Amino acid sequence: MLPRSTFQERAERASRDGPLLIMDPENLQYLCSSSAPTAMILPRDGDPVLLSSRMEAERARHESRVGDVREFQRSEVELREGESCIFESLAGAVLRVAGELEIGGISYDSVGEELRRDLAPLDPSRTDAVERMRVIKSREEIDLIREAHGIALEAYEEVVPEIDEDSTEISIAGRIYESIMSRGAMPAFDPIVAFGESSAFPHYATGKRRLGRSSVVMIDMGAKVEGYCSDITRMLLLDGGPAEGTLEVVRSAIEEASAVLEPGVALSEVDRAARRALGEESPYFIHGLGHGLGLGVHEMPVIVPHSDEELEDGMVFTVEPGLYYPGRYGVRWEEDFVCWDGEASMI
Repeated sequence: MLPRSTFQERAERASRDGPLLIMDPENLQYLCSSSAPTAMILPRDGDPVLLSSRMEAERARHESRVGDVREFQRSEVELREGESCIFESLAGAVLRVAGELEIGGISYDSVGEELRRDLAPLDPSRTDAVERMRVIKSREEIDLIREAHGIALEAYEEVVPEIDEDSTEISIAGRIYESIMSRGAMPAFDPIVAFGESSAFPHYATGKRRLGRSSVVMIDMGAKVEGYCSDITRMLLLDGGPAEGTLEVVRSAIEEASAVLEPGVALSEVDRAARRALGEESPYFIHGLGHGLGLGVHEMPVIVPHSDEELEDGMVFTVEPGLYYPGRYGVRWEEDFVCWDGEASMI
């Protein structure tokens, strides 16, 4: 578990861009070690305040690394002995606490349009300051992602031998859940299990299809350890066929992308290297090459043709080229990478 001091340091760094209103669950997890609060108010100077619904307040106090947790509820009800509650909407609670902290203007990470209008007295403006902090991971964060990656691989190796012609996509997804959780982790997302021509949909919705005589199986899965995610995609090609050649091309794209990975390289160039390796098949590569990994399965940075970022120490990211032939099949292979101490390598 990350030490309490880690969250204090993060909150202090974030407050330099403050005052901030934090509502994104992953940003809350990053700054206070809990997604139970509804919001976190970070003044430029002084201690942060968590706002939590009354139902989640005890969990917020138990999990978070913030001492000042205030509960709110719109309806006024009788309270337990010693309990206090702000009987306001979320906007009302934010405005009240901001007033106490003498905050006149605030930046937010994730606020709906109605709430943004209700917070007009604070002149709210959007910021991605915390998301950008999350891009560069510490050694402790990388270790958690590495553990999640290992669990995902172990679960995959456990489940694959069980696949036969009577298997359904959803039954395999269920076994993936079971295998990951039996190892003390949570799935990072709902696994994608796609048979046959369904594999041509990059984000296929796993269904009840039976494998039968299908020869192509795509499995996209990940594990989560203390909130930190892994994300891998693997292919089973049961009867050979043209998909075997496609898989060779896709995996060569990973090799070519890996060859240019070093601190300072433009992420757009990494994407281009993979597309060059795909050659005349590159029109069938219909998404970006990769994305950041951390508390989110998809977070900054993104490895796409138009990216204006460069690879830096501390970045953890996927490389996942794929070729998709509608009505036939799709092939994707996904590896997790880390850049650390001047080198980039697979986790």
